[in-house]
Amino acid sequence: AGGLATFYYAWYHNPEHDGAWQHWNHKVLEHWTKEVSAKFPQIGTHHAPPADIGANFYPSLGPYSSGNATIIRAHVGMMARAGIGILVYSWWGRPSHSKGDANGPPPDEKVVADVLDACEALGVRLAFHLEPYEGRSEMTVKADLEYLAQLYSKHPALYRQPSCPQGGASQPSGGQEGSQPPEGSLPCAKQGLGRPLAFVYDSYQTKPEKWSRVFSP
Repeated sequence: AGGLATFYYAWYHNPEHDGAWQHWNHKVLEHWTKEVSAKFPQIGTHHAPPADIGANFYPSLGPYSSGNATIIRAHVGMMARAGIGILVYSWWGRPSHSKGDANGPPPDEKVVADVLDACEALGVRLAFHLEPYEGRSEMTVKADLEYLAQLYSKHPALYRQPSCPQGGASQPSGGQEGSQPPEGSLPCAKQGLGRPLAFVYDSYQTKPEKWSRVFSP
């Protein structure tokens, strides 16, 4: 279970913490067929939190703020108890370069830092999921990866692929709050070995030969 990964979207705001709603109140989305969409006159209107939220399920913590460090720690704790070892963080580009998505700006770096710190405390590892912000290209992704490496490559919670030169185990291990990973686990991460792993959403939007120019040895 330690190698199980789940995607995490830290883009939710509420008035108590952030001054306004974000993403909980996004538009009711169209169905991909006109026939189904025609049955729902509310399509195109906005959800109205806290009672009506833009989600299929109502969170047990209520319509929370993703910037609340207490909420972040609670979420990572739930993952650890469920045996999830890798949190895949939805990342919308450098704040100075990206406008985020249609529902608001990208989360700031303090949120990223809080998620990483919670992962470290609870024995979970974090990998980045590069989202398709407006203007993304192979060159901006290259700059994004360099930016992430500069900020976070030394953080012990950053996930690294299990490629240990000494042959030791390097799978992430979920744990209880306050616990440490078992003795002998994650030696590569502890030694700064193994390559960090990143996901690229909608990578097909960029032609393979363009990716090759950036990432080929």
